[in-house]
Amino acid sequence: MLIFTILRDFASTGQISFQSSSTFSAAGIANLHDFIISFLVFVVLLVIYLLIALILNFHKTHLILGFFSHGVTLEILWTLFPAVILILISIPSFRLLYSLDFLYLPKLTLKIVGLQWY
Repeated sequence: MLIFTILRDFASTGQISFQSSSTFSAAGIANLHDFIISFLVFVVLLVIYLLIALILNFHKTHLILGFFSHGVTLEILWTLFPAVILILISIPSFRLLYSLDFLYLPKLTLKIVGLQWY
């Protein structure tokens, strides 16, 4: 059963995510990718919602334009919001980076020499 599972581990047509990983570092990279993509989807949906709300409500009142162009609160928010997102992304990213730097003691070492030919 295990050999059948190993032989079936290949990319398929229309596959959205990564292949199943065989090491902990590859699994960590795939998990970090999914974590960052969740932030990306959230930011894109938020921007789309704000644009649609602005377009649909602009004809009702012109106070929204004044709020978006001279709002100190809004400027503080759109400065702090990306900073918080970058901090939240950097914590698992650095954790993964330092775990990838850890060297395990190998049971077997191979030296492979390749020659370039013209």
